[in-house]
Amino acid sequence: MEIMLLAHLADTHLGYAQYGRSWREEDVYRVFSEAFEKALSEGVDVIVISGDMFDRYRPPNRALKVAMEVVRKALDRGVRVYSILGEHDIPKRYDEVPQILVSGLKLLGTHKTPSHDIVTIDDRDYAIAGISHYPPTLKHLSKLKERLQSLRSVLRNHKSILMLHQNIKQFFALEEGLDINDIPREVNYVALGHLHRRIISRLEEGTVIAYPGSLEILRSDEIDEWLSNGKGFYIVDLSSDEPIIHKVDVDVRPQLRISAKYPNHVISVKNAVARLRSLGVGIKWDRGILHVDIELPMSKKELGRDVVGEVVNAVGPSIYLRTKVKIVKNVERIPEIEGLRGIDEVGIIAKLLGVEGDIGERLAKLIIKLKNILAEIEEGDWSTYVDEILKFESVWRGKVAQLKIPERRVVAAKPEVSKEKLQPKGKGLLKFLGGS
Repeated sequence: MEIMLLAHLADTHLGYAQYGRSWREEDVYRVFSEAFEKALSEGVDVIVISGDMFDRYRPPNRALKVAMEVVRKALDRGVRVYSILGEHDIPKRYDEVPQILVSGLKLLGTHKTPSHDIVTIDDRDYAIAGISHYPPTLKHLSKLKERLQSLRSVLRNHKSILMLHQNIKQFFALEEGLDINDIPREVNYVALGHLHRRIISRLEEGTVIAYPGSLEILRSDEIDEWLSNGKGFYIVDLSSDEPIIHKVDVDVRPQLRISAKYPNHVISVKNAVARLRSLGVGIKWDRGILHVDIELPMSKKELGRDVVGEVVNAVGPSIYLRTKVKIVKNVERIPEIEGLRGIDEVGIIAKLLGVEGDIGERLAKLIIKLKNILAEIEEGDWSTYVDEILKFESVWRGKVAQLKIPERRVVAAKPEVSKEKLQPKGKGLLKFLGGS
């Protein structure tokens, strides 16, 4: 019986230096090398990287050097390596992509490269197809669906892998994306990138749709996912009728994120430091990372500097500390909206806008996505979402002008430059999002 093993990586973001720290950039290179080493030790035949191989389309020279060296090790073992482009490594203007500098790496699904390749392993042909990232707008997604349809004949005639770097709406509803029913059922394994968490979904027809997630913790909102599900990649056995997926973890520098409420902030921080040490900080790792959201009552706001100083003194030298201070005060309760139960952010915003049906839902999702980008909870191009929201200006402008939003004050670690840039395009919209 023939055996075909596939290593599925995504969102490796080579060149990314979290918080501008060179040691975080080295962490990204280390887990990339570790993933390839583990894949090769398992005897894989093919390695695919489903987008955002590089963190930007003009990566630092060090990122290119690491990519060349690591990919060359795989090629020297007879392992084929494929990639598609994600939104990070697609050129923002007409230019070449960094992947062309990595000798032997096969790039799929761009306007200059083929959409698929046929590989023969143990006398059996496999189709490896890929389409590079399309922006999450209805216009671009319509074109993507046409390209997916054009691949069906190739996919149905072979055991097949389809690489995509897109959101699937059923997995993340706050960003426009493909519907799971847009995926051709002729494909055996859909190797996805873009979402930084692990997801595996099996369809009735036998098709498997999977996100391996990012190799490293690239944003603080990924910490809980790492704690519960690890970080790494998949090894996929395509020898059987349906793909068999094995999760492979890589070693990731420990991070924690906590809320610390005054006056018990020091106790909360010390407990978090103890947990980081239990995860290997000070033994296996020279330092860990701790994100602390300090909640300070309005009546104690003048103590902000002192409280941060107490937190700094509590962590010690082996912890890299990130702090945010939130000044908390009693705010006016938003009246209950008839017909809504529980926390339904999309529904609440649609009700506030007074817009029903698909338009209300779409507009609410766009607003939530923009809010999350500005808050650095999610990644994305804020200008794309502003443009989409402004298309509905006639719908929301009058209602936004009537809204009375309680004032709030947040002292953050970084200035909110992006909000200032957005002010000329939609002050009323930003008021609705909670900006000043």
